[in-house]
Amino acid sequence: TRCTFELSGPNLLHQDIYVCRSCQESGQQLCCCAACASICHAEHDVVYLAQGKAYCDCGSGGCSCCDISAAKGLLALDEEGRIAGTSGAYIPQFGSDEAFAHHLVAEASVLDSLRRQSVALAGLSKETFWLSASELSEEAAGRCLLERAAAAVFSYHAERIGPDVVDPQLSGAEFWVQVKAPGEPPIDLHYDKDEAVAEDYGLGIFPQVSTVTYLTQGRVDGLAPSPTIVFDHVASEPVDFPIMRYVVSHPRVGKHLAFDGRYLHAAPAESAVREHAEAEAAEAVRVTFLVNVWINYKPRRLSSLSEAMRDGLNRVVVSGEISPNRDPGFGLRPGAPSSNSLERIELGESPTLESEDAWRTLPFVTAEATWGIGEDDFALGLRMFVPDGIRICRETTSFLVESDANPVAFLESLEEEEAEEAEDDDEAEDDDDDDEQHDDFFEEEEENYGDDLLEKEAP
Repeated sequence: TRCTFELSGPNLLHQDIYVCRSCQESGQQLCCCAACASICHAEHDVVYLAQGKAYCDCGSGGCSCCDISAAKGLLALDEEGRIAGTSGAYIPQFGSDEAFAHHLVAEASVLDSLRRQSVALAGLSKETFWLSASELSEEAAGRCLLERAAAAVFSYHAERIGPDVVDPQLSGAEFWVQVKAPGEPPIDLHYDKDEAVAEDYGLGIFPQVSTVTYLTQGRVDGLAPSPTIVFDHVASEPVDFPIMRYVVSHPRVGKHLAFDGRYLHAAPAESAVREHAEAEAAEAVRVTFLVNVWINYKPRRLSSLSEAMRDGLNRVVVSGEISPNRDPGFGLRPGAPSSNSLERIELGESPTLESEDAWRTLPFVTAEATWGIGEDDFALGLRMFVPDGIRICRETTSFLVESDANPVAFLESLEEEEAEEAEDDDEAEDDDDDDEQHDDFFEEEEENYGDDLLEKEAP
């Protein structure tokens, strides 16, 4: 772990703040970051103060945890925890139809090829990839469909943010895919963030807009796929801060969900939040295309698709229908009313702790969940009130659950046994043969596509 002064310099960043009572400067105790508290001041009288905005006094004095000369540019965040200068820009309003206003529209063969490339990329890597905004005006020939889709998503949202805010040299799209065969681990609660900065400095730097585009509906044997759930909660808020609303989005092909990149979200295995599905429903796999819109900031250690990966993905298309030099003709356009509007479920005073059967516990990311890291994540869980109405899709496939009186969800500290029980309950929603089903699925996809791409190691 590195000193946060490498990132901030004298700029204030939201972080854990420690005070060293043993060290004083001009009669004042030194404020230090978590890294300096545990390393530079390990033998001192150090106390945890709070989470708040600060810079590290220890690092400013040139401590062993800090190499300010290695910093690539000092980071400045504004009062809302965003990259400085972006807070007043467009962000889809929470709980509004705007979050679902558009669909990814394309020919059937293009969507099929996009699904195939998603499956292929999932077999290669769990990494995320970068597409710079400065490259969007360049010739697109040779780009794979996933890159073109990422460009379409970024351009749509960047246009609404405005050219007066977006610096193309610093902005871009972080994209990746999720392919969840039956029985695979869920996508537990998490925040989208610069993972390298989180790992190196223990800080959260978040995208301007997070997006989910569904490429399948994903039902199998009467069981609907996990919905995306977005909670009106950001990492800088206290753990005991009440959550008064959340959004549930059930998958539909082409449906596009956009939300503030700071928000807590998940696609859990919890059966109580899944759509009630009929047995004859179609696809057996949940495929989603994810794009984070970063404005005036590039996450560390992100790279573009390699030429080898791009060439391989370009071979995974519907034969004779798509070529790398052809404009796929897709974009984000107004969607059907059933998918681009929210049904509001106002609970009034009903979500009380006495209604025990309507409350469910969701775990934070774990080592077994997709993108999971961190032993300490077991310390937190989320309790959410689940009304029956979110499972029945009639005129809409998205729901806003809110209450003016009582919280509809809240974070809670879990004892080790409770955390393990929550994780076990979450995993129990899927089949026991996870590894076997995962291997069978990718073997079947490889056979269908007639390509050895899935056997290659990620670069």
